[in-house]
Amino acid sequence: MAWSELTPAAQRFRIVHAAWSIAGLASLGYLWTCALVRRRDPALASGITFLVVEGVALAIGGGDCPMATKQRAWGDPKPFFELVLPPRAAKAAVPLLFGASLVGLIAVALRPPRPRRDVYPVPQTADIGPSSGGPGPAPRLVYAAASVPRDELQAIEPAARHDRP
Repeated sequence: MAWSELTPAAQRFRIVHAAWSIAGLASLGYLWTCALVRRRDPALASGITFLVVEGVALAIGGGDCPMATKQRAWGDPKPFFELVLPPRAAKAAVPLLFGASLVGLIAVALRPPRPRRDVYPVPQTADIGPSSGGPGPAPRLVYAAASVPRDELQAIEPAARHDRP
């Protein structure tokens, strides 16, 4: 059915359904990104919530969109996935996406987040004068930014304190 043949309600539903589908695919992609790089943040929690809501809705619909009855009543008889996929592939898309979501959730659960690494200055000495002990300024302490965990920084700082003027 062409866009111009759809009722205004069916057109609005397709737009909302397309936005929902894009958000679902983005959530799935972010879930897998977080699983691979071991990231945990509020966006991941939001994505997981979205995927769970979508999964519950599909379970209510028996694997089909729970809005399918309303969609047909609004004058759109074609299932949404069939707009972009052949009928057989469209029917297989829901179980495939469910499996990808489930495996992604398991991967996030089994791959703990990386330890937090903050940037702290790491003291280093720089010899800016002649090393033969001749005239010139004495060695000075320079700080280079480095990613060092807090527990390692505590081990570095006491050792570096004796270098400070």
